[in-house]
Amino acid sequence: METLYHIASSALKKKHKVFVYLCFDGVISPVKNQRAIEDERLSREMLGDLLQKGANIVCSGLDIRLRGLESKSLIDGIKTGGLPDMAEAFATMDRVISL
Repeated sequence: METLYHIASSALKKKHKVFVYLCFDGVISPVKNQRAIEDERLSREMLGDLLQKGANIVCSGLDIRLRGLESKSLIDGIKTGGLPDMAEAFATMDRVISL
C-alpha cells in the first residue's frame, strides 16, 4: 500500500488522473474498522488521502462479497464495481501500473 500511495500521490501532484482498482485481498485495505499495529499508517488512511487528492478508487464487488464484507464497511468515497469498470478505465489510460 505504501508503494501505491507514493506513486499515486506523485501522479496526482503532477495533475495526472489516477484510477485504483482494488481486488482480491486488496479490498480489505479501505475497511473502516482497521486497527493500527505500532506506528504503521493504516491502508484506509492512505486511500482516504488519495481520494481527497482526487483519485478514483474502485473495489471489486465480487471480492468484497467473497470476504464477507459489504460496501458500507468501506470508507466513504470508495466505489464498488467489477471488471467492466476496470476495462472502461483502461481504455482511457496511457499508462498502467500493476502492484
